[in-house]
Amino acid sequence: LETSFTLLTYLAGVAGILMCWAFRTFARDKLATQERLKNFKVTDCHCAVESDRPVVYEKIANLMRATRFVSWNATLEEALQEFEMQVQEKMPSAFRAFAGTTTFTYKHHLFISTVLMLPLMSDRAPRMHHDTPMPQVLAEACNELIWLFTIWPMTFTYVEVMASSFLSLHGWREWAWILFAMLILGIPIGVIYELSTSWAERASRSDVALWSMVAAAMMITAMTFAVVATKHLWELPWLNTTNKAFLRIRSDQSLSMRDGDGSQTPTPGGNGAVDNEV
Repeated sequence: LETSFTLLTYLAGVAGILMCWAFRTFARDKLATQERLKNFKVTDCHCAVESDRPVVYEKIANLMRATRFVSWNATLEEALQEFEMQVQEKMPSAFRAFAGTTTFTYKHHLFISTVLMLPLMSDRAPRMHHDTPMPQVLAEACNELIWLFTIWPMTFTYVEVMASSFLSLHGWREWAWILFAMLILGIPIGVIYELSTSWAERASRSDVALWSMVAAAMMITAMTFAVVATKHLWELPWLNTTNKAFLRIRSDQSLSMRDGDGSQTPTPGGNGAVDNEV
């Protein structure tokens, strides 16, 4: 078992460095996308059929008029300029909220944890005989459950967050930061492994330690699932509806400031009116 863990430690270290490099690449791609949105220009966009560009521009202008971001008699240039401003102001933060701090979700980290734990579990299973005491089997199962559902996914999340930091570093400074992040990670992982292993050994001999480990495994796993479920609550449809209502209020306020000279905007049902629910 000690040899297996040592080999797993080296493999995890190499895999961690490669994961850091991949995570930094993904983080730089997201940062580049945000910068493109901050400098968005309609004229810089590619059109599949170049002859349709005027039609696309007119559609955008009609959308801005219908959603009351500009007055109904605004010119095409004014509508396109307002569209570019709205994209530059709102889309970078919206993309950042959508993409999140990390590229991968809990289920992706759980899959990686399963791939990492499967060799250890398959190596340990043949050594479990029918006469193996049930407390020992239960203690090792709880230990592996904690590592599979909580410790390793949290570790990979930490690696991704650290790898996504200080993206301005390049060359040897970047590699120094990656190695430093992995060193900071390796120390607590080693301590947690020693504590969990000694706890599992005591649980195989003591009923109190065994049932405390079972309770801890169930509680930690339940808390992990609760945190993941709470994060997904922010993606419910009612929150999207609230955001749309807030956006409508902001657009009405913007329209009031632009139409301060007394000009009126067509309402649904009037001449040339367009339904606001776009």
